[in-house]
Amino acid sequence: MRKEALLFLLGFAAIPVARAQSIQPTVLNAASGSATVSGNDVEWSVGEMTAVATVSNSGIVITQGFLQPAETPTNVASQQMITSHVQLYPNPADAFVIVQSNFPDAGKLKMVLTDVAGKVLLVQEAKVGGGIQKAEVPVANLAMGNYMLQLSYEGREQKGAASYKIQKIK
Repeated sequence: MRKEALLFLLGFAAIPVARAQSIQPTVLNAASGSATVSGNDVEWSVGEMTAVATVSNSGIVITQGFLQPAETPTNVASQQMITSHVQLYPNPADAFVIVQSNFPDAGKLKMVLTDVAGKVLLVQEAKVGGGIQKAEVPVANLAMGNYMLQLSYEGREQKGAASYKIQKIK
């Protein structure tokens, strides 16, 4: 009886330290990196899973694995930085949308137009900074509907990202 009571107390004491599994996507890499090879962006990681298939050719070995895309999360501060320096017009649009920017320091503005399914339709980059500058995003060849324009800015001292809904008419 004493053994059963002791086991019960030990089991009951272990409850506060027991944890369920996490449902967050988490990856622990032993090593990883990225490079540009012949104009193609390549990302690699080591130590994520067992090999599923391996292909090799002229000194390059490629093995399937699990790699999380590296995206910069958009937070409120980075959205406000973009929205305070960018205007989009006309919206709704029939031929093009003008992205007018007025960033204080020189940098790069990347514009990615996607449909509602997330398919990338257009990628444009523009060097901006030091005054008002305009870039046109063509939408004339698109079907009527809603699209997303994702803007990301990277300057010497500031970074930001924001998304805008663009409505195509006619």
